[in-house]
Amino acid sequence: MALRRAAGAEDQEDPRGLVASAGVHYGKPTGHQKPPVTVDLAGDATALDLHRLIAAASGAAAARLDGSDSGHGEHRLQSMLTARDLGLVHMVRELAIRRPGRRPRYVDFVGVDQRGDIHVVETKIGNDEMLVLQGLDYWIWAQTHLDTWPGTSV
Repeated sequence: MALRRAAGAEDQEDPRGLVASAGVHYGKPTGHQKPPVTVDLAGDATALDLHRLIAAASGAAAARLDGSDSGHGEHRLQSMLTARDLGLVHMVRELAIRRPGRRPRYVDFVGVDQRGDIHVVETKIGNDEMLVLQGLDYWIWAQTHLDTWPGTSV
């Protein structure tokens, strides 16, 4: 399950609050793949909302365990990596980044090493001709937001 700030929410006092989502966020879903369940937590979440989130997360886990969702090798690799594996002391996985007017993109890992340097890590299995451009895009994002990472450098 993932929590994120609601679209357009500017700060902690913003009434739009948090959005919770559960299930599989397919990049290119096929007909039988359900979209994730999303609940705006601006107010009190209802019992029904919470159970829908739990059911979506449970269904995604069951599909992985029974082998019907055996793809997503890149995500499985990411789930096994630790901060230590990447030489980091702290990291966040699937960090949502936004550009004005664009939907969010997700950086696989953003972490900090012992010197305080920020590391933006994108994992790939196989060849990806867009990797260099994706890395440049993330680097530009990180440079633009250095003020949100006090005491660190990219």
